Amino acid sequence: MLAWLDQAAVLDPSAQTPPSRAYKAFKAWAVDEGYRERELPAINNFSARVTGAGKGIIRNKTNKGRVLVGLAVKGGV
Repeated sequence: MLAWLDQAAVLDPSAQTPPSRAYKAFKAWAVDEGYRERELPAINNFSARVTGAGKGIIRNKTNKGRVLVGLAVKGGV
């Protein structure tokens, strides 16, 4: 997960990404990198790891639902 943050995610303090979108991008990246899908963390564990990674990403609840503030994903995922 830390490798994904460094290689395939964008740290942007103004970004607000739904956890489901970030998780989908993470899973696609991990499978492309050769990780087995069944060995990847569940979405709740993923969100906890992302916010605990020390990259300044936090979880927030908005009127549109929950978001990860400070994280954007590359590409059209």
